[in-house]
Amino acid sequence: EGQAQEAATFTIAARAAGIVKILRIGDIETTGSVEDHMFDRYRFFISEAKAAQPVDVSVKVRALQGNPWVFISRQPNNNPTARNHEWGGLIEDEDTGVVTFSTAASNFTSGWVYVSFYSEQSAAYAVTVRWGNVTAALADGKEEKGSLEDGKEEKG
Repeated sequence: EGQAQEAATFTIAARAAGIVKILRIGDIETTGSVEDHMFDRYRFFISEAKAAQPVDVSVKVRALQGNPWVFISRQPNNNPTARNHEWGGLIEDEDTGVVTFSTAASNFTSGWVYVSFYSEQSAAYAVTVRWGNVTAALADGKEEKGSLEDGKEEKG
């Protein structure tokens, strides 16, 4: 007599090596992991209009496990590494690091910004990208209220 056999089911989630995922801007945390001596890569876009505002861009990285390195560059460098990046560094185990740069910088150009994660041992991380208006430090340190328009002076 034969016995009924149930079919085994499973799911495989994978992506080809070298694929660059797109990071969404805002309060959306993206989690990922990187294997020993491997890279995980992302990118996000800063338009000419957004760059002209200008904006401060912050890439917040939280180490979930291990010690991931984060390297960030602008196009045409679509593969930032330890030897070839503009911003970044090591994020210690269970620590949070924030890399901030401004589109107001004289050498900033709009376009794709690339983010690579690397680790010598397996590591997991969470990353969030945000941007906002550039803030100005007041020379006297006192809080000011009001608004200014180009070419106009506010007295108060």
